[in-house]
Amino acid sequence: MGRYSKVSTERGKGRPRKSLARKTKRGVRSPGGRDSRAADHPVAALKRQLKDAAQQDKATSEVLRIISRSTGDLRPVFATILANAVQVCDANNGVINRWDGNALHLIATHKMPPEFTDLRTRSPYRPNQHSPSGRMLATRTFVHIRDLAKDQSYARRNPPTVAAVEIAGVRTTLAVPMFKENELVGSLTVGRTEVRPFTAKQIELVQNFAAKAVIAIENARLVHELQESLEQQTAVSDVLQVITGSPGNLQPVFDAVLENARRLCDAEFGNIYRWDGDALNLVAWRNTPPAFAEYRQRAPFRPSPTSLVGRMLKTKSVVHVADAAVNRDYSERTDPSLVAAIELGGVRTYVAVPMLKEGELIGAFTLFRQEVRPFTNRQIALITSFANQVSIAIENARLAHELRESLQQQAAAADVLKVISRSTFDLQTVLDRLAELVTKLCDAELAAIHRQEGMNYRVIAICGGPPNFREIQDSVPLEPGRGTVIGRAVLERKPVHVADVLADPDYLLKEAQQRLGYRTVLGVPLMREGRPIGVIALLRLTVRPFTEKQIKLVQSFADQAVIAIENTRLLSELRQRTDELGRSVAELQRERNNKLMNLEAMVAAISHEVKQPLAGIAADGGAALRFLRHVPPNLKEARLGLENMIKGSLLAGQVFDNIRALFGKSTQNHLPVSMNELTLSVLQMLRDELKDHCIETHTAMSSELPLVAGHWGQLQEVFINLIRNAIEAMATVKGDRLLQVRAERYGSDAVVVMVEDSGPGIDPKQLDSIFDAFVTTKPDGMGLGLAICRTIIERHGGQLSALPAHSQGSIFRIVLPADHASGVRSKGYSWARNRRSKASSL
Repeated sequence: MGRYSKVSTERGKGRPRKSLARKTKRGVRSPGGRDSRAADHPVAALKRQLKDAAQQDKATSEVLRIISRSTGDLRPVFATILANAVQVCDANNGVINRWDGNALHLIATHKMPPEFTDLRTRSPYRPNQHSPSGRMLATRTFVHIRDLAKDQSYARRNPPTVAAVEIAGVRTTLAVPMFKENELVGSLTVGRTEVRPFTAKQIELVQNFAAKAVIAIENARLVHELQESLEQQTAVSDVLQVITGSPGNLQPVFDAVLENARRLCDAEFGNIYRWDGDALNLVAWRNTPPAFAEYRQRAPFRPSPTSLVGRMLKTKSVVHVADAAVNRDYSERTDPSLVAAIELGGVRTYVAVPMLKEGELIGAFTLFRQEVRPFTNRQIALITSFANQVSIAIENARLAHELRESLQQQAAAADVLKVISRSTFDLQTVLDRLAELVTKLCDAELAAIHRQEGMNYRVIAICGGPPNFREIQDSVPLEPGRGTVIGRAVLERKPVHVADVLADPDYLLKEAQQRLGYRTVLGVPLMREGRPIGVIALLRLTVRPFTEKQIKLVQSFADQAVIAIENTRLLSELRQRTDELGRSVAELQRERNNKLMNLEAMVAAISHEVKQPLAGIAADGGAALRFLRHVPPNLKEARLGLENMIKGSLLAGQVFDNIRALFGKSTQNHLPVSMNELTLSVLQMLRDELKDHCIETHTAMSSELPLVAGHWGQLQEVFINLIRNAIEAMATVKGDRLLQVRAERYGSDAVVVMVEDSGPGIDPKQLDSIFDAFVTTKPDGMGLGLAICRTIIERHGGQLSALPAHSQGSIFRIVLPADHASGVRSKGYSWARNRRSKASSL
């Protein structure tokens, strides 16, 4: 009371009393005589400040509480911040906007008309330099406008300003920027529906609420990132569990990765492709529109080098397309794949991540959105992580597959070795097991093992195929040549792989292919000391080439087959030699008897070969005598008969020379011989017999045949015998009688001559014994002609074999080694070339 009195005294000193009385009369007197309003003003201000402080503390506490309880959902946090900011600052409404670097997006309102909220929600606001928000962005500080209706932005009809004034009724407004580490993230705006500026204290409060909104946003971001991280870790764990739980089975891995990537990256669908070095092949998809998935499955995906995915393949880096529809490849329709993605899959935004293994492309991982909404860097990093997991899964599957294959091959090799050791003399059991294992391990439908028999290769073991598989194989004589895979493998002495026999112009077994339906064929020769002794053939019913690993595996089995065959041969030789060492006196006696039989055979051969010349001499002598008895004697005809007798005696002498050479040293008197000239000379010699039997002769002689080293007379006897046999064979044929003689190269170091007749043919059961001594198919034959012919050919280092002709008749084939020492081509090749048409006739 004394202080106030003192003030009053000081304030009233030297003044008339009347004035004091007049002041006292205007107000309520206090006990000290002062105006009560002046006395109460400091107390009221303090009370208001206390009330305001309490209200601010309550608002702050409420905001902090809602922030602390928030699990990432910012809507209740923003609603609380706005409500408290509007209340504490005595405002009428408020909004919170999010800044994306280009526009302000309305994310929260308080006491704003629905029409205003709908308008701002539909249309993000891109501030200009005249708008309040534009000024806030330019100055990076708050903007306080006393009367928005008089601001230049309203005069310029800035849409957000017009909406605030005319829809929400805002007059005074305060916009405060929200910063996170000096980076603008949004703004908090409060407004009054009357012209009443905010005080400095209220501006400070709004700035504090804006800071709390930033804290809430950051907390929500951290919570969201934590949730994302946990979800990603869970997804990665799930994928790893699938990878470990499905060794070698990639489909569950693909499905798990696609589903997790699609869900975590908020994409509509996704695809996984495998790269085969030429194209992308769709192997997995999730939620992909059926029409787009069917398009991708229809054919391998070969992106053009200039396309977006093509650039990904070239650079092996991520391709992220914000809007595929504005891409030039789509507008100009130069990329059919992109057109299909947009028009069949509804694609707008997509990301393509390459899958790499040690820097090499093995596939691609793609995610798609059907709206223009780019993926974030975190999402792209997550997709890349998933792509790496897929690459790891593919590599694990490959290693598991290789390990499984290796174990199967080791088990198969052990199985074969066990069978070989247990089946010492049972070669068929070993080969059957080999055929079964190679069919299974190489994923083939049919398998056959062929072994050389003479000049042909016949099937000795099969696996798979129809019941008549062996019958079909036996019906086709397989010989070296390019017409069959087996013949080609023998000829080239290395594996022959034909991906599609229907596309191979050299392949000739069309009938067998139609009956069995195979398409892909692999032939691997069985090599012993550099020489083919058989072939393993694998067949697939679809065009599905064998891999290099499978071809090497078949080669390994071929080596084991050779070992089994060689073991059997060696054991057979060992047993044979053991038997020879233990031969008894009776066996020696049989050997002596055999020598006597050989002597008898030689005598019979002399008798057989000399019989015709002697018969000719006798006939010519009798004719000469008859002509001499004529009156007068016909000396001309008699002389001709005597000359024929001389020729017959010379021919008989030549027969003895040939037989002496046959049983003498094998290479004595061997000279270079042209097989063309030899063959044509025999046909010329026998032309009268061929004419008498109405036989048409066709020849086909190659013009580039090498010479052979041989005895002209012996080789001539062979061809005379074969052609006379053909004449006798066709004697019973009532239709066309045709003799065909062909000479051509056989490989690089041999000549083959084939004599084919159109007779009734040879019984297949007798093909193996037809060349044995004293075996004949003629009623009056001795069975020595073909035996002697084979002996002559073998003594020349060649082979003589018989096989049935394709339609009817028989083919006798002579193979003789070329005489490389002479270095001369066949004489008379021009004559043969002029007559080598298919049907040249003598």
